[in-house]
Amino acid sequence: MHSSKGLEYKVVYIVDAIESVTPHAKAVLDDDIEEERRLFYVAVTRAKDELHIFWPKERFGKQVEVSRFVGELNADKQSHASKV
Repeated sequence: MHSSKGLEYKVVYIVDAIESVTPHAKAVLDDDIEEERRLFYVAVTRAKDELHIFWPKERFGKQVEVSRFVGELNADKQSHASKV
């Protein structure tokens, strides 16, 4: 994600889109979360044709939650759909 700014790809895969990875567990301050959100947005917007976002149900034997950023994408998509 860090080095993808300014680049485009036909297909983009984002893996491990879970809390503690995206955003990283060490990102606790609001500014840190915002930076993680920007990085995720950069990765999402690199896709020209297809975007695939994956997240596991478990990691290291423990249940995990999907990244809040994925939920924000869905909320943004729904708000755009309702504006049309």
